[in-house]
Amino acid sequence: MKKLSKEVGQRKLHPLSFIFQRRSIDRIEKHEITFIFRTVTFKMQKIEKGR
Repeated sequence: MKKLSKEVGQRKLHPLSFIFQRRSIDRIEKHEITFIFRTVTFKMQKIEKGR
């Protein structure tokens, strides 16, 4: 019970940490999307050159 109340207290004290975590996740997702987009466009260009 003590540990649980401590975690709740930390959450109340650090709302910014949650926002920061959310931001880092968004950054990772954006990076993955750009990487996928680049690979797809690269493959499309290869197909175009193949013709």
